[in-house]
Amino acid sequence: MKELPSLFGRVTSVLTDHARLRETVQRLRAACRPPSGPPSDSLRELTVSFAVLLRDHFSAEEAEGNFGEICRQNPEFGDVIALRRLEHDQMRGILDDLDASTFRLDLADLATVVSALLSLLERHEAEESALMREFVAWKRPG
Repeated sequence: MKELPSLFGRVTSVLTDHARLRETVQRLRAACRPPSGPPSDSLRELTVSFAVLLRDHFSAEEAEGNFGEICRQNPEFGDVIALRRLEHDQMRGILDDLDASTFRLDLADLATVVSALLSLLERHEAEESALMREFVAWKRPG
């Protein structure tokens, strides 16, 4: 059996994923609302690659070694983690809808749906970051 990295290593990996997600969100926001004119033609391809990245990110967070380990070490975080998982499911549902419609919607409608998803994700990521900060502070010795 392959040994998991330390919890610190796993948290660091998730935080790295968050940074990569922030960069992708910035590119998507720019494609949805360019300085002048309609949404960018690159929006469709960016949406497809973002969907893969976001699903992979959610799977990594929900792995036993991440959310599961936090719950094992701090059962009082269970309700908050359950809420984060529900938010993941909600966003996966939107991604499923986008899978079926990214190349059928006109760009303006696609930009509206993607912008709404990005707003949900940004709120979610802020809550998740607060959870991780609280967990790390709880784990600090002394």
